[in-house]
Amino acid sequence: MTLAQKIAAERSKRAELAERFAEAHGKESVVGRNLLEEAAHYWAAADAARQGDLTPRPWVPRAQISN
Repeated sequence: MTLAQKIAAERSKRAELAERFAEAHGKESVVGRNLLEEAAHYWAAADAARQGDLTPRPWVPRAQISN
């Protein structure tokens, strides 16, 4: 397994966990929506890793992003 494949697998695992937690919290709740955003972030990061982009992509919740 290449490094890119390992990173993609780890990011996919994080996305799956975030989706499961969103289900548990309710997808329409604030927590659930945030978890779904996190899952989407990690799915995109996993796709990027599969294409060779190994740039670190930590999740930063929207509430923590300052303008």
